[in-house]
Amino acid sequence: MREKYLIGATKDNEIVFADFGIETRNGYPEFVASFDTVRPFNEEDAESAEDYYERLIDEMDAQWCWDKVQLYDCAPSELATYLAWEEEADIQDIYDCSLYPEIIDVDGVNYYFESSACGQHDTRKDMRFYTSKNLYNKLHELWDAYHLKRVSQEVIDEVQQLKRDLNTAVPNEKAWIRKYIRKLRSENE
Repeated sequence: MREKYLIGATKDNEIVFADFGIETRNGYPEFVASFDTVRPFNEEDAESAEDYYERLIDEMDAQWCWDKVQLYDCAPSELATYLAWEEEADIQDIYDCSLYPEIIDVDGVNYYFESSACGQHDTRKDMRFYTSKNLYNKLHELWDAYHLKRVSQEVIDEVQQLKRDLNTAVPNEKAWIRKYIRKLRSENE
């Protein structure tokens, strides 16, 4: 079974998660892993709903825009305002936060997490902070050696131990992320 673990942050201020485990898809156990990165941002950093819909309108075809103008009975120049109001768009409608949909309060400010990369995304040359560098390296050794390959009970046991160790290294994911965001804020002051 695959599970997601916080493993650190990159030089580009993206938080990195690993989603890994043992799956039986081809009649035998295989090691599988993927990596997600998300960019923390708050409401002050975010694009407004109206700006988002202005950009969306520019990207949509004329028929879609005309259909919406008729639906809202508004002038084309007012469409973004109507869409923002009618759709009641919030930040998570405007930004893709699907990889980490949590909202974390950091000192009274809500932070969201825009999806930036996923899949076979190798962050080894980009890392700045680790929840545990040794565990990060161990996970990547497993990835290099066994990804999508048949594995022995010994490797299965190693993967289970790695999961336990990662849970111990980061007993409170949200607390680690709060501390990381505070560090970023202090660097930018």
